[in-house]
Amino acid sequence: MHNCLGDFLPSQQWSELDYLAVAQGPGSFTSVRIGMVTARTLAQQLKIPLFTISTLACFAQSLVKTCEDGELLAVTMPATRGYLYGALYQIVGERLIILDCDRLWLPEDWQQLMADKGVKQIHATPDQLGITAPQLLTLAWQNWLLGDRPHWSAAQPFYGMSPTDPVAN
Repeated sequence: MHNCLGDFLPSQQWSELDYLAVAQGPGSFTSVRIGMVTARTLAQQLKIPLFTISTLACFAQSLVKTCEDGELLAVTMPATRGYLYGALYQIVGERLIILDCDRLWLPEDWQQLMADKGVKQIHATPDQLGITAPQLLTLAWQNWLLGDRPHWSAAQPFYGMSPTDPVAN
């Protein structure tokens, strides 16, 4: 991993970084865990803020330019055991306003929320979410501009589902 990180930042020095951002999930347990541990370790050692950004928010941000101001934007991701992850946002300018944050849903409960809110279209995440890395940086940058400086120790993964309690949020 050390070599990969070195290749990632060849023309800069680590000390030039002002902050880091990491996808907090939902997603593959192993991917979320490795990403979170790596980001927390780097932020701790570099003494810089660490933004944790929802995987669903990154995907939603990738759709902002296709939406109208004020539009509701619902995004989902498959989970295991017949559940799904879902989040609901409203578009204000080019910002996402969280109306219902990342949660594990039974499909029928999610559909009921969408009907209650009058959501016209639900967007399902693609299989390869690495394409939303620019949106991760956009969301972190927006928070940075608002003055947020989250401490690395506050960074927590969102796994959404526990092996023993499938509806834990």
